[in-house]
Amino acid sequence: GRPVGLRPSDGQWRPGVGDPVRAFLAYAAVDLVSVSLRGDPPPPRGSVVSDVIAVVFGAGLYVLFLLFAHRWMFGVSPLG
Repeated sequence: GRPVGLRPSDGQWRPGVGDPVRAFLAYAAVDLVSVSLRGDPPPPRGSVVSDVIAVVFGAGLYVLFLLFAHRWMFGVSPLG
């Protein structure tokens, strides 16, 4: 297939994986400026309980993927 990213040999940019990331960051920057100029108040803070639930749930998904799902999806265990 076509090469992806910046090729040092000719210095030509090829669209690749970084493009959606740059687009998301550009959107975030425009949104931040827009909110700043509009003067909207910041959103209310969430509770500590919500943060704990999110961290525990995320850690559980990570462990599930590490121990079981990675082998099931890709046929290789990341643990060896």
